[in-house]
Amino acid sequence: MNKLFVGLAIFGLCVCFADATKRGVMPWMCLERCGEDIDSDLAELVRLGPNVFPLVSIEAYDLDWGANIKDCGYSRVGPQLTNVGIMVQPMITTANIDKLRDLWDDPDGFIAQAMDVARNNKGWISGFNIDFEPEGGDDPTHEDAVNYANFLDSFAKALHAEGFKLTVDIASWCGLWENDLLAQTAVDRFITMDTYVVGLDRFKTIVDNMYNDFGTAKAGNGLDSDDGFTGADIKARLEIVRSYGIDTVGIWEAPIPDDWIPYIKAFVNDS
Repeated sequence: MNKLFVGLAIFGLCVCFADATKRGVMPWMCLERCGEDIDSDLAELVRLGPNVFPLVSIEAYDLDWGANIKDCGYSRVGPQLTNVGIMVQPMITTANIDKLRDLWDDPDGFIAQAMDVARNNKGWISGFNIDFEPEGGDDPTHEDAVNYANFLDSFAKALHAEGFKLTVDIASWCGLWENDLLAQTAVDRFITMDTYVVGLDRFKTIVDNMYNDFGTAKAGNGLDSDDGFTGADIKARLEIVRSYGIDTVGIWEAPIPDDWIPYIKAFVNDS
């Protein structure tokens, strides 16, 4: 969901892990990568707390060459968010198909490194959000899509074994994402970025497709705070999501417009 990666995010991504009776809305914090006013964005999320945003994802790690995980060195706002009861899923990102093909060669090595990161930071990490969007070089092939689904399945199972979660950002503009393969994995939630900039009718069609492909248990939909949508626009979109029984919405990116907040709060908390 980094704007340095074409059309990113989700995802970005949210799963309401804190309370299964609530819906979840998850903002992404892009931090230094997007030149955010980090202190202001953090203050907003901390003030609103988990009753509005049970989960937040933050830019933190990249997929590096040789199937390695790279700490980007961005502000570690996770502990402050965790202190007020918000669950935090740091992102792992790449836009490079060749780095992904390195990953296909050694998925277990990468997973072992990521698990060490999660264990060493379990005081504030509740899981990871994967945002792999290869946009340069060779187009992803069906084989890449199969390898990606297999990697995600293995990674999700490793995380689950130690109490962590995995969300993944997807869309339709890249061959890496084959929903029939992804739906068979152990990933907790898929957040589509296709719902960012579309009109209401198209939004409903995409939500319907996500529901059909993933069901309520795994489907999630993204919104984009930079698109000029009003609170009324967001209310209409959240009503569509709710009508399908889908409980997860991600917002790219912090800060969240003030006129969205009442509708987000209602979506999360109203029965």
